[in-house]
Amino acid sequence: MPLEFEDADLVVESDPHHVWLASSVDVAAGYGVSPGALRSTLHRHDDELTEGIHWIRCASDRRARADLGNLVPQPMTLWTRRGVIRLGMFIRTARAKRFRDWAEDLILAEHETFTHEQEPSDVPPAAAAPVGLDALRALHQTTGAVLELAEQAERDRVRLAHVEHAQAETAARVEQLHAKVDRRHPDDEQLEPITPTSIGRSLVPPVSGIVANRMLQDCGFQWFQDQVWSPTHEGRPYAVVRPVELPSGRVHEQLLWQRRIVPVLERRLARRAALQQGASS
Repeated sequence: MPLEFEDADLVVESDPHHVWLASSVDVAAGYGVSPGALRSTLHRHDDELTEGIHWIRCASDRRARADLGNLVPQPMTLWTRRGVIRLGMFIRTARAKRFRDWAEDLILAEHETFTHEQEPSDVPPAAAAPVGLDALRALHQTTGAVLELAEQAERDRVRLAHVEHAQAETAARVEQLHAKVDRRHPDDEQLEPITPTSIGRSLVPPVSGIVANRMLQDCGFQWFQDQVWSPTHEGRPYAVVRPVELPSGRVHEQLLWQRRIVPVLERRLARRAALQQGASS
């Protein structure tokens, strides 16, 4: 059945489950937006615009669209009465406000007619209208409460991110203090030179010497250049470079590490893992 709203002729069709349905083209015309803008609104608010309640998808066009020149049935979206009103909560234009008022009046009028025909009552129709308006006001209040909860959740998420950042900075400071203590009070056992293979065996879980070398590099203690491992500025306090004579007679400098590098490396790896976990969450 055709309905008139300002300069738009809207067509709705009767439906046994939803009273009537309107196409996206007609609803978009009523709100003064394009059908594409209507689809974008549905996509952005799909958590509040529920299929089967606010809109339905038809396998084919349920009514002729000769004005569009489309004679082949196409899939389409039809909006229920509840969907038309719910859309008005997200579309903010002057025309949308007038269309919401028009849609509310239409639906309330239908409700009064249905109630009068099915359940005769002594209550005058004029007194029944505020019941529908109260329901709509309650719906608006509920929506506002949900938005307020969402904003509170976002504020809590930001605060949690600040706390995690502060914890990471504290862990880094503790690591620096540990490193200072290790450098000031090393004992003979902690000064013992060990290979990357021995470092890898001391970690939990144990790793190979190749992986231990990569960990030392990733944590900023050494770097690889010209096929040779060299200590960085951070790694020099723990590094031991020894000349080794090869069978060919050539002297090669072997990079070893004081045993005290193991707890320093473990703390650095733990901090990196915590930062990566915080970034992924």
